[in-house]
Amino acid sequence: VGFFVEDPGIVREGTPLFNEQGDSIGVVTSGTLTPTLGRALGLATVDSDFAGEGTIIFTELRGKRVRCRIVKTPFYKRA
Repeated sequence: VGFFVEDPGIVREGTPLFNEQGDSIGVVTSGTLTPTLGRALGLATVDSDFAGEGTIIFTELRGKRVRCRIVKTPFYKRA
């Protein structure tokens, strides 16, 4: 699935993903900061229960909980 990082930070490959209760639900397969969209985003494998567009998931960066939102891919539409 694709996701946007809603809080400050860039999520990298191999970063674990969690639900709101802190249960493991997946892992980031790719993450970056994109100048085209001006935000951090990534791709991940997650349990199917959490793969729906708009679902909020979490990760941890430098000891802080970071919120992410599942989005459709591709991340942008060409003009």
